[in-house]
Amino acid sequence: MKKNIRTLMDKNIVTFMALVAAIMIAVPFAKSVLYILFGIDVASVIVLGIVTCIGKLKKKNLPFVPKLILAWVLYNMALFVSLSRNVILTEAFEDQNKVSTHILGKNTSITNVIVSAVIFLCLMLSGLIVLNTGKSRVKDQWESIKNEGNKEKIEFYGYLDGSVCYLNGTFVFILFMTPVIFLAGSLVGYLVYGKPIIDCIKESAVLAMGTSIVFQGLFLYCNFIVSHCLEWFE
Repeated sequence: MKKNIRTLMDKNIVTFMALVAAIMIAVPFAKSVLYILFGIDVASVIVLGIVTCIGKLKKKNLPFVPKLILAWVLYNMALFVSLSRNVILTEAFEDQNKVSTHILGKNTSITNVIVSAVIFLCLMLSGLIVLNTGKSRVKDQWESIKNEGNKEKIEFYGYLDGSVCYLNGTFVFILFMTPVIFLAGSLVGYLVYGKPIIDCIKESAVLAMGTSIVFQGLFLYCNFIVSHCLEWFE
């Protein structure tokens, strides 16, 4: 009975999270709801990290972890879109959600914009290097075990390979969306709300990079989890 329940959960968890992600993307949420969703996001990835560390210390294989990583990536992408919509459509800079401003604050001086850009670029470059390295490592392991006939390893690395592909793809999506958020926020502020164009540019720059930096950091932490998953079979 327990095995059947676990199999059912394994098959449906990613599908369920994809449905949740679609709802989050389609439905605008209030700031208070976004805070709760972001809290769940951070708490879940921290728990995943703790579980992987326990698995490594006890030398136990936890085959459900790659599936949870994939579900988390889908949820994280949807949350990023929800927060981005809030950044673009909120009129007053001081009314922005704290998720978008708690890293860089609400200071829109030129100095803060430059510092934000430097942090964003450094994190972006390090993220691309680290994630691509992890992707290559998983791919190499996946190729090496295909002919071994070990069903447990094949299933584990199959899900892990899929998780890493989504992880990399979503990270690139976040990078791509950062200038989109900046441009859209600037245009909405200037054309819809009639704010001075310079203020629109500075506010949108800080908000777009602040949101991106938060999620880049989460994805780098998730890559740390993937590296520990690999060590279970090495």
